[in-house]
Amino acid sequence: VPEFETNDEAEVGEVIRTDPPADSEVPRGSSVQVFVSAGTETIAVPPVVGPSEEEARRAIEDAGLGGGDVDEEPDPNIEEGFVISSSPVAGQEISPSIPVDLVVSSGPEIVVLPDVTGSSERDATAELNDLGLRVSVNEEFSDDVPEGDVIRTDPEPGIEVRSGDVILLVISLGPEPVP
Repeated sequence: VPEFETNDEAEVGEVIRTDPPADSEVPRGSSVQVFVSAGTETIAVPPVVGPSEEEARRAIEDAGLGGGDVDEEPDPNIEEGFVISSSPVAGQEISPSIPVDLVVSSGPEIVVLPDVTGSSERDATAELNDLGLRVSVNEEFSDDVPEGDVIRTDPEPGIEVRSGDVILLVISLGPEPVP
């Protein structure tokens, strides 16, 4: 994400410097911050994260700025149609000619619950977390499933769930001890 700075010499949108500076040796894959000219007249980007896309666009226009691109991303915690982030961010001073881009929530992502029975608790938790699912754990004795492995899930595998949903893993304690 570029950082915008006022600059009397460079045209609006022109790169004025980088950090680390140009011609510096940096390891491959390193991040480089780009600083872009915001021109001489600047306006602070209004806070637009949280309201609906329509309200955010109105706030941007009321501030004297122009709206830019709108991208959608799934988010389990933010209702569909509400703003997740803006670029440039709220409070940043920019030229009126620089558009304010928005990322809007498309709501929770729908995923099919995979079958993690027989997996270790660690592997099952990692797989479910990678899908945006949260995990709750219960334990019970099992003569058939090795200790530490998943006996079953609730809900059952193969159904559609939303990112952010909690999936119950029932983990084996191994065979019940005989008194």
